[in-house]
Amino acid sequence: MEMVKIVSLEEGDILEEKGDYIILSGYLVCKAFRQLIYFTQTGDFISTEVASSYSAVHYEAKSPVHLMHISTDSEKVVELRDTLHQKIMACSMRRLDIFLGTVEERLSALLYQAGIEMGVLQKDNSCVLPYMITQKEMAEYIGCTREYLFGIRRKLIKQGKITDSRAWTLLEWDEWKRDAILLYGETAFIN
Repeated sequence: MEMVKIVSLEEGDILEEKGDYIILSGYLVCKAFRQLIYFTQTGDFISTEVASSYSAVHYEAKSPVHLMHISTDSEKVVELRDTLHQKIMACSMRRLDIFLGTVEERLSALLYQAGIEMGVLQKDNSCVLPYMITQKEMAEYIGCTREYLFGIRRKLIKQGKITDSRAWTLLEWDEWKRDAILLYGETAFIN
């Protein structure tokens, strides 16, 4: 009988062990250098083998994380790796495309991406983002200062697009979705 290997990471740790994993709990971000590629959540398949085939792509824990190591090369795992290859490439291309927009558009795209990939939809048509990236990181991801990011945040609050709270809660989720489709196309943010 094969033993199940569980890997635990603390917030800020980089997943260094080679292999294929299922996320049992917690959040990771897939990054290239210091740039965000995509967010992960419980139940997602990740592979350091796939990530390492791209230059400087890695997974960083944004909360305490528990992963289950998959020690088989079954057809399903090979299929999951192929899908992950496609996802990393598509998300990388999307990041490049997003950087052609204004800082405000880049922030909206990042918030929408976070909503799609890890947000919790509420009955009132809002989307609550778990706290997993700092405002400093967010500013780095969209290419601005924290002060400028704070100004955009105030503007979004005045426009009624987000709540005035410490958490990032996106109001009128359907409008966020419509705006993202208008700017980037229907398939740009498929999770």
